[in-house]
Amino acid sequence: MAAHPSIPGRMKKAAKPAKSASKPTAEPRTKPAAKSTTKPAVPRAKPVIVGRLTDWPLGARLAKLLDLPAGVTELGCVQVLGGHGPAVLELLGAQTKSSPTAPAVVERAKAALDACTRNQSAIIKSTQIVHPSLAPEEIAACLGAAFRVMSPAEALAGRRKTPAQSLKWMEKQLASLVGLGVPRKTILTWVEGKGKLEPLPAVDADVLRDAMVSEPEAYNEIDERLFALWVRRGHPRVSFPRPHPDDLEYGFDRRTAYLDKMVAAGMDRTGAEDMMLGRWSELVMRWPSTGIWVWEALVADARALSKRVLGLEDGAKRLRFVLGAVLELPKSTLEAGALDVVKKVCADASLVPDETMERLLADSDYRALLGTIARQPR
Repeated sequence: MAAHPSIPGRMKKAAKPAKSASKPTAEPRTKPAAKSTTKPAVPRAKPVIVGRLTDWPLGARLAKLLDLPAGVTELGCVQVLGGHGPAVLELLGAQTKSSPTAPAVVERAKAALDACTRNQSAIIKSTQIVHPSLAPEEIAACLGAAFRVMSPAEALAGRRKTPAQSLKWMEKQLASLVGLGVPRKTILTWVEGKGKLEPLPAVDADVLRDAMVSEPEAYNEIDERLFALWVRRGHPRVSFPRPHPDDLEYGFDRRTAYLDKMVAAGMDRTGAEDMMLGRWSELVMRWPSTGIWVWEALVADARALSKRVLGLEDGAKRLRFVLGAVLELPKSTLEAGALDVVKKVCADASLVPDETMERLLADSDYRALLGTIARQPR
């Protein structure tokens, strides 16, 4: 065991050392380290999104599609993105309170919330909870000490970059792009609102799309200007803008956000919708907002939607992606009613041609969902 000379009395008991002929060398004095004024970092509480189903823009539309009673949309809903879902469930599980809402109805409400959180292709840990008896305010009070509770609107605001952050990310993206057609500085000056549009006719929209750094529902004014430039320099076969189309929506209506911003920048709305049903259909099909829009359109007038898509270039091929957008919704949402709508439409050969059905059934996941469908002749 090592000696501890600093402990009082220990040296008194030790044998007295013999005198040395030479003076021992004094140990150099070291200046005591200055005390740090930096406070240790406090771990940030993990976020939990709490609200009513209708607080998520897609939630109100799903409530209508699933015919949820008005009272159910007042129940507390919880959206957890990350691995701390079990801890949230444990806290809420201890809250016992009688509920007049039937369990089957609560499950349908959860099917709606599921579609506000994820899609079939999303690789992310997530937990969705519709509490059968607690209101959002009660859930927030229960979780507030352990988690950072926020509303859906606050969660969206947290995703929105500052203009300075967008500029920094855009500059980085632009530096990696080849073939823009104009100097990067010219584009950055434009998005800052300082430049003129005249020097920018040579911008290649197919390259510029890769400079996008935010999703449309979370754009700031810098993002808006870059997107407007992409629209104005676009062409009939322009590629869809980034970021990656599979990025999660978190219950916000990305499809409508894109359409609104395209129209604001000068694009015809019908033409923009046709692009999403046509050339861009494969890219936008995994957004829940696309699947929900198609579901609504099939319920309202399936024949009109089928005719519109089949009238586009490669219509039979594109119809596969349009119908596939509904099949990309979460399993619980499909089982709550969306799948039956698609099956009914697919059974009618006058609405879904053989080529489209062959393309749908070529996908093993879709084939498992659709099963055997007795097709009615044209």
